[in-house]
Amino acid sequence: MTPAVLHLSPTASRKDVLSGNVGIKDALQEPRYTEAVFQRIHEIRRAADDQTYAERRQSEAKFAEWDVRQQAELDSTATRCRRAERDAPVRGTGRSTFNRPSS
Repeated sequence: MTPAVLHLSPTASRKDVLSGNVGIKDALQEPRYTEAVFQRIHEIRRAADDQTYAERRQSEAKFAEWDVRQQAELDSTATRCRRAERDAPVRGTGRSTFNRPSS
């Protein structure tokens, strides 16, 4: 069975890919999308190479701040999930685990 070949319309945009209207796998099989991705990667690398030492340190500091916020958000989500699991009703008993005596 041969996979279907995607023919993206000339008016399709990166928003179509980002919004999920076009799958990334399909988009990367289209030469103009692949070229655009590689061009953007090249621009990002060039910008990184052109950064001064001070700019690089500033960028690393901003990333570190973002990373701390992301980790705190993940930890908070994990805590809420653990609480929800702990406090969820026990199936078939008519009571919740919250009221269960600790062992």
